[in-house]
Amino acid sequence: MSKQQQYWMLFCAILLFIGLMGFATRFDLQLSQTITNYHSYGATVGQTIGSFPLYLVLILSGEVAIGSALRQPRRWLALLEFAVGLTLSVSQLQHFGRESSSYFFKAQQNVQQGLAVGTHTQLQSHEHGWSLVITGLFLYGIITFVCQWWLHRQSDFRLHQLLTIAIFASGTVFLALTVNVTLKTIWGRYRPYEVQQHLQDFTSWYHINGNNGHYSFPSGHTMAATLALVFSWFGRGRWHRWLWRLGLLDSILIALSRLVIGAHFLSDVTFSFFITALIIFSMQIWLKKYLLKQTDPILRK
Repeated sequence: MSKQQQYWMLFCAILLFIGLMGFATRFDLQLSQTITNYHSYGATVGQTIGSFPLYLVLILSGEVAIGSALRQPRRWLALLEFAVGLTLSVSQLQHFGRESSSYFFKAQQNVQQGLAVGTHTQLQSHEHGWSLVITGLFLYGIITFVCQWWLHRQSDFRLHQLLTIAIFASGTVFLALTVNVTLKTIWGRYRPYEVQQHLQDFTSWYHINGNNGHYSFPSGHTMAATLALVFSWFGRGRWHRWLWRLGLLDSILIALSRLVIGAHFLSDVTFSFFITALIIFSMQIWLKKYLLKQTDPILRK
């Protein structure tokens, strides 16, 4: 993509951001009241697995570190890469398992109690430890097999590049997560389902409430889904383009699901998508410059 095309896309993105946030400033509450549907199974599925891209980026980065360790001639460095990679991949899959299972059993509980599947209720305690462990091990085995098969086919130079990409990708995830959590804490905005019976609690997106235990603005699920764009960094050629398109599609679908399930307002998901995309875009620029220095002998001087 040429610089002219990049500038044109940036210009269109800015216009879209201003338009959506302007619309949300006036119609956030009305839109939420119109489209919220707690009976939506699609939105419930989005809520359950929508944050997976965030965890999968870190899992993939960990797998790259493990693949690099298997070819690393220096033993101490190989052990370090393997330990970091294994810890990162296993811990992030575990975190996702806990989060997704919580949403899944909450939906199951709603159905058993005759409530709408997407109703926001307090989850009762469930005994499902071993089932999660077995499912997690099975999923981790599949991910590891696919990733290591793919990494085994890469040249030493490409594997070194992928390790660099994995480091930048992990940094992007942690930066986006930090920004999102910080803004949530500062803004203290009530969620749509929290204000449906108490409209006086509704505040516009630009109103800062402070740390009050409410975390609607910006959307965490949308941030996590938008991070699917980072997968395009690991691909080349047509794979790069398709991964980027699929990442964009995933982020849009999850953002819409958050509106339908009544967990976020339009301004929550819009701001989250664009601030996360800005972080990804900025980190990608630095990544490209770093990779260029690795390949260009003049720039390495």
